[in-house]
Amino acid sequence: MTSQKKGPSSQENEKSEYPAPILTNLTVEDLKNYLMKKWSKADFNFVIEHLAETTAQNYSLVSQIQELQTGYTALAEANLNRKKELIKITFEQHRIHEQYAKNLSDVIDRIEAVGL
Repeated sequence: MTSQKKGPSSQENEKSEYPAPILTNLTVEDLKNYLMKKWSKADFNFVIEHLAETTAQNYSLVSQIQELQTGYTALAEANLNRKKELIKITFEQHRIHEQYAKNLSDVIDRIEAVGL
């Protein structure tokens, strides 16, 4: 058999693809042990890139959650204000209804007093 020597570009491709299974197939403890035993710049760079990407995604998610909470709080406040206004209107309607009932009763009493 003849051994084939790989060119530098094929070795770089292997290194850049190789670390992916490390993050998906190993536990955190296994990854830690692997990195301590077999340190590779490609592995290190891969892990750092993914940590940076994950961190950026987490910041983005936190920002979106804060926006949702702010929107929810504003919506809840507007809803509460609307309910307060409805309660005020309801009380005002009851007050007006009672006033009309009293006025009608007074008119009926005056008509009866006059004898009509």
